Amino acid sequence: MLQISRTPFRSSTLKAITSASTLAILASVTTFANAEPPKYRVVEFDKVLGEHTFTGDKINNQGSVIGRFSTGAAFGYEPALLIKDKYHILPDGFQTDRMLMTAINDRNIIVGWEESSMPSGQAFASNGRLFKSLGTLNGGYSYAFDVNNRGTIVGNSDARGVGAAFIWSKGKMAELQPLSDGYSYGIAVNDNNDAVGFSWDDEWQSRAVLWPANGSGPIQLTGDVERGFPETAVDINEQGQVVGDVAVDDPESFVHAFRWEDNVLTDLGVLPEAGQMGPYGRELLQTRAKAINDLGQVVGNSEPHFPDPDFDTRPGPFLWENGEMFNLNDHLRAEDVDQYVISGAIDINNQGVILATVNDDDLFNRRSVLLVPVK
Repeated sequence: MLQISRTPFRSSTLKAITSASTLAILASVTTFANAEPPKYRVVEFDKVLGEHTFTGDKINNQGSVIGRFSTGAAFGYEPALLIKDKYHILPDGFQTDRMLMTAINDRNIIVGWEESSMPSGQAFASNGRLFKSLGTLNGGYSYAFDVNNRGTIVGNSDARGVGAAFIWSKGKMAELQPLSDGYSYGIAVNDNNDAVGFSWDDEWQSRAVLWPANGSGPIQLTGDVERGFPETAVDINEQGQVVGDVAVDDPESFVHAFRWEDNVLTDLGVLPEAGQMGPYGRELLQTRAKAINDLGQVVGNSEPHFPDPDFDTRPGPFLWENGEMFNLNDHLRAEDVDQYVISGAIDINNQGVILATVNDDDLFNRRSVLLVPVK
């Protein structure tokens, strides 16, 4: 259990600004496991401080969102959380001048790293009132990437002169056994304390791995085929289903998303729009998974490796469910179709609410929205 107070974020210690009613939105959500994909209504985020665009990075099962907003200055991104209809702007009363949030659990505990001691970052956990440094494996740097509802945290820290995957629990940081002496990263952890990420093998190739809570890992998920692209596992749900990215034996493909369950690896495939023409001919395909929820729904993006705004490049944000992949742009409500082009799917929670991005004026001008399933 994370050794900091469970007291939630308070406006007395953080700047609170009224925002969209995400909790009211989630209260009416219907899930659609084992059925046709739902239609989605697009919900906009309010501006931070009334003027700054909010970019979301993660959403938890309570509807809280972590992200950032730009002040317009160079390196001017500021961390912000949306909790119970209010933005909380960080840092404010924290022990650091600069921080990056990477994950939030259902108790609204956030993790990431602070950069006051740059160039070496330091992993932290916080409930909004208290800020706890997690330490390091070997006195160098540490970065936290995920936290579960038991307060267990995974990430990467300096060890033996390389970055090593770690797991932090009950105040202690321990290295997750790598495949070799090369780099490894812990990227996600479920409530069973099963962790996933990547580890270099003896050939210095990045491999997607699972570290079971019983200590029997690392388990290499994608076999021993020589690959030219770094593999990684990016998320794991409570059923032990893992998603990630792996190169495939396909001359037209760059990388595919996979789902792993019970030693069976499933290629999630690609959307038709992924194989579009670009400035130098047909682009290599890439499909990348971003997240999986406890219903087994996977979100990510399937598109050309180098989308070009001068070509008719249709974005490929996808929902994968029951063996089928769907472009989310094909499943918006009729009243939203003409107003929005969904450019990316970032995260999904257990209510099926998707944190996504939409295009504004061009391919590279994006902002965050929520996609809420409706009947």
